[in-house]
Amino acid sequence: MSCILGIDPGKSGAVCVLDNSDNEVSLHFWPLGDFDFWHFHEMIKDYRPKHIFIEKAQSMPKQGIASTFSYGMNFGKIIGWIEATEIPFTMITPREWTKELHRGIVGVDPKAKSAEAVQRLFPVLDMNKIAKTKPIRSGMIDALLIAEYGRRIFK
Repeated sequence: MSCILGIDPGKSGAVCVLDNSDNEVSLHFWPLGDFDFWHFHEMIKDYRPKHIFIEKAQSMPKQGIASTFSYGMNFGKIIGWIEATEIPFTMITPREWTKELHRGIVGVDPKAKSAEAVQRLFPVLDMNKIAKTKPIRSGMIDALLIAEYGRRIFK
C-alpha cells in the first residue's frame, strides 16, 4: 500500500492513514500525553507510508503555560518517533492545509469548515459514528485533512 500519514498533534490529536490510490481511510486516535510508541511503530510497519505530514506546533491564544508546555513536549516526542522511522516528513501550518481544503466553503468557524470539507471529500465517511465526542472527532477530521493535503502534494 502506498499511503500518506496525516497527524494532528493537538490535545485530541489523531493519526490518519490515507491510501494514495483510492479513498481507503484508516483513522487512529490518541489523547495528549498518551501516545503509544509501540502502536505507532506497528502502524508504520503495517502501512509503510511514503511520507508523513504533521501539523506544525504553535502556541494558541489564551492557552495556559502548562498546557503549552505539555503540547510542546508531546509534539517533540512525536517528531522524535517520526525521525526514528526514517520516513520523510513535512511539518505544515494549519494555514497551509486549510487554505487548500477549505476553498469554496463559506463560514468563519474553521472547525465547521473542516467538517464540511470532509463531508465533501469523503461522503461515505460518517465522522459522528467514528468518534462520539466533538474534540475527538475534531482531531480526526484535522488528521484526515492533513493527510489529504499531503496526498494532493504527491499526485
